[in-house]
Amino acid sequence: DYAAPWRDSGYRFTGDIAISLLADFDSAWRKGHAWTCGADETRTIDQCIAPNPRPTYTVRRATLPAETCRPMLVATRQTDADPRSNRIDNTQDQAFLAGFSSASRLIRVRTPNLNDDAAKSALVAAITRGVRVEVMLSKGFNDISENLPGQGGDNMMNVRMLYDALSAAGVTAPCDKLKIRWYSRNGTHPVLDNGLYASHAKYTSIDEAVAIVGTANMDTQSWNNSREVNVVVDDPALAQAWDAQLFVADFDRGVPVAQCP
Repeated sequence: DYAAPWRDSGYRFTGDIAISLLADFDSAWRKGHAWTCGADETRTIDQCIAPNPRPTYTVRRATLPAETCRPMLVATRQTDADPRSNRIDNTQDQAFLAGFSSASRLIRVRTPNLNDDAAKSALVAAITRGVRVEVMLSKGFNDISENLPGQGGDNMMNVRMLYDALSAAGVTAPCDKLKIRWYSRNGTHPVLDNGLYASHAKYTSIDEAVAIVGTANMDTQSWNNSREVNVVVDDPALAQAWDAQLFVADFDRGVPVAQCP
């Protein structure tokens, strides 16, 4: 974001996974509309929208060396405009839940917000099985919208809820098993709110073997309402490289939450 630089991430994919991502984009494009009235504010919305033009292009499949190919799949969710929705029967949510439930050693999550009930329950369940969980959050990110009714609450509230849930489950030494840190640029003070230099990156890895990257936060909006698209990568070497690049350095520099100073 040029005007207000954030800590974020982007990825370049080739091959069949890129074609799948293109198909998802085309699906969204066909459902969208173009604004035709410019700066004219005197006309109604119905007078100023037209269906987006159908995309016209030719897909050329790349011939890739076998050693560069990795097992991947696209995990998406469609928009659900019902603010009361709590459905998780979509490929995105199920991909995260499958990852959390299959973890045997380590889960790493980087997200601007963490408040979805299914995500939190799955992380707590993993910890009770003996899995270590590391989470990087953005302090104060979108607090106003996250505290709207039904949206799950802000990060500070949910950090408390997670540690309370571990205590209620009888987990001993919870700070050794759930490590949550606020994103920080200098290693001393968290970056606050969603202004300059805030972290907007989303990243999950399971046992340093599987990585999930894409648009999805770990919040109610992303899990229950928004249209999202993510890529699951089943490759330990790549997951470990992404861990080092996208998680470990920032986590080590992060500021521990008040519950585990």
